[in-house]
Amino acid sequence: MWVVELMARIDNNKGPSKNRSSLLIMLVLFISLAACAAAGYMFYEMKNLKSDLADNGEKIADTSASVAVEPVYISLDTFTATLLPGAQWQNPVVYIGLTLRLIDDNAQKLAQKFLPELRSRVFLLLASYSVDQLASPEGKKNLIDNIKQELSTPFSAGQKLPVEDVLINEFILR
Repeated sequence: MWVVELMARIDNNKGPSKNRSSLLIMLVLFISLAACAAAGYMFYEMKNLKSDLADNGEKIADTSASVAVEPVYISLDTFTATLLPGAQWQNPVVYIGLTLRLIDDNAQKLAQKFLPELRSRVFLLLASYSVDQLASPEGKKNLIDNIKQELSTPFSAGQKLPVEDVLINEFILR
């Protein structure tokens, strides 16, 4: 009798065990299917994201290429300055025309506002050079660097002129 009860219990456990194992198999299949669907969706989205970034990058490159910054120039006109005497020169004079390349229109407005002070600074700088210093190409490059440095000194109220380059348009030594 107790054997019959034991056999009945074993038979009862087989029934629910089959149901549990089939339920477990279905659950694993469903989770696998969901994981595959999620992976496919992620792959699809990543592919679209890459193409969107590539298109956006091309648009940014096109925009930056089409919006070229126009150079802003201001002429300081010409200067005639007496230089320090050199070995072979008596009463040397330089005749020089300068143009400044500035960053933007605001810098141009600032330069026009302080134009007399700019010209005075350049004139005093020129008067401190000797003819021997300005006769060589290195001397001219040194002059340009010194003009940039002199013009970058702030004006009253801390306003600083952003000079990108100094261009020599005319140059005569006598």
